[in-house]
Amino acid sequence: MSDELYTAALNPSSPRYIEWRRIFPDDRIELLGVTPIKATLGEESEFVYLLDLQAMEGDVYDRLVHYIARKFNVDDAEVVAEFEDKNHFPIRTSDVIVIFSQRAFI
Repeated sequence: MSDELYTAALNPSSPRYIEWRRIFPDDRIELLGVTPIKATLGEESEFVYLLDLQAMEGDVYDRLVHYIARKFNVDDAEVVAEFEDKNHFPIRTSDVIVIFSQRAFI
């Protein structure tokens, strides 16, 4: 039996689902918490969760680094330095489904 009060998964209805699945081996993702925060992504203001980079296995972490580097036309080393500084990466709340255990409400 799991002691987790919540689990998080990629939202298959998200328009970015296929992109995220190229990074993650399945739908399950690790978040730093389930309280959304407001963030500026490009020119848009969005509610996001924060992906827990330290919980990522090496190949998943590497795929995320390569994806972000290509998307923003920067070196992998620059992305790694930013990740090491922050230890998290935003993911839109619309890209995530959070499932709470009933124990979370006791």
